[in-house]
Amino acid sequence: MHVKNYNRENARNWNLEFPTEEEGNRYDIINMRMRFAAKMLSHEINIHREEMSKQALEFADRNKEKKAKEARIKGAIRVKKEKQESERV
Repeated sequence: MHVKNYNRENARNWNLEFPTEEEGNRYDIINMRMRFAAKMLSHEINIHREEMSKQALEFADRNKEKKAKEARIKGAIRVKKEKQESERV
C-alpha cells in the first residue's frame, strides 16, 4: 500500500496522507497495520502462508464466542496502546 503511493521523491518529502497517532486515529492506524500484516501473511510469496492460515483457522475455531473475541481484541488494543504510550516517555 505504501508502494502504491510512491511518488519518486526523497522519502523525507513523502506525503502519503496516512493518519498520525497524534490526530486521534489510533483505531484507524491499528486497522491499517492489521491489513498490512494480513496482506504480508497471506501473500503468495510467503513460504509460511499455509501454516499461518491453518493457525488462524484453528484460533478462530477455539474462540468462537463473539463477546469473548471482542473482549480479547479490546484487551489486546489496550495493552498495545499502553505499551506504545510507555515507549514514548
